[in-house]
Order: sequence, then C-alpha cells, then structure tokens
Amino acid sequence: FNLVRGDDYLTADGRSIPFTRTDGPVITGASAVTMTARNRVTDAVLFTATGTVTAVRTVTMQIAHASTALLTTGIGSAKYDIQVTQATGGLYTFCEGLINVAEDQTR
Repeated sequence: FNLVRGDDYLTADGRSIPFTRTDGPVITGASAVTMTARNRVTDAVLFTATGTVTAVRTVTMQIAHASTALLTTGIGSAKYDIQVTQATGGLYTFCEGLINVAEDQTR
C-alpha cells in the first residue's frame, strides 16, 4: 500500500486505511488488530499501529505522522503485516506485503 512520509492516516481526518479480504475467517469478534512495519534490510521494527474490525473481513488501520516520519522513501521500502487476535485468543495474519513511501516535500 502507499503512504506519504510524515502524513497522518487517522479516522478523525477521514484518512484511515481499510484492508479487505474476500476469504479467510470471519473476524467480527476479534479482540485486537495490530500492524507491524519493519525495515526490509535490517528487519528492525519501524512502527506498530492499532486498528479496528469494520466489517466481516475488513480492518481499518490508523497510522500517526510520528510513525510515517520514520519510514525511508521508495517503492517497497518497508514490509508489514496485520495480525488479528480472534475472540478465542487465536492469532491470524490478516495480510502482509510492502509499503511504498512517497517523499514529503513540506517538512
């Protein structure tokens, strides 16, 4: 997915980021949704963010500018996954992939 370094992606601003699957378990009873972003080279954690379940197979993530400011710009410059903790306590990797980060010009 795509981000601009230093931007907020918050529900209050109408910029939270939805992720939807067409398969997999129903997650409406989930107790937690967490995104972890890591550096592709060093594997160091860049940020974690919390989200909410907004539909049967949709989560919506909020990422603050303090987190996006830590990202290196470039296509696929970071990797991420979103993990859902089911009501039973079971863990489910909802999705994973790369983050494309555009450079902010107003700093």
